[in-house]
Amino acid sequence: MQEWALSDNSDASTGSETARIVYVEDNPANVRLLEFLIARHEDLELSSAETGEEGVALVQQTIPDLVLMDIGLPGIDGLEALRLLKSDDATKHIPVIAISANAMPHDVEKGRQAGFMSYLTKPIDINELLKVVKQILSTGS
Repeated sequence: MQEWALSDNSDASTGSETARIVYVEDNPANVRLLEFLIARHEDLELSSAETGEEGVALVQQTIPDLVLMDIGLPGIDGLEALRLLKSDDATKHIPVIAISANAMPHDVEKGRQAGFMSYLTKPIDINELLKVVKQILSTGS
């Protein structure tokens, strides 16, 4: 697991409180990309986990404001990790966004039916990711 407090003097996206985001992703390059993308927001804090099991444990331990979840993870996949989070009273309220290379329409539909708040496909559309993250953090849904 890695943790970063990402800050800079750019525009805040959620007000004065720091929004905590957990990114569950096994590809270090993707984690670095996300770190770079949100680094300009002083009100965002990013933690990451490399496996579904580590991700579930990190979310249960930190109770973040948002989870970004890869689907194809070692160990339990993102769908099973989501199921575990949604079955836990302490974490079931946390919005989870899928970020996956599985981009076929049936994959997206399966993810939405599983309970992901949004389903973004790789390669990541930077503008879409930031738009969805800001929307969810500002409205709580």
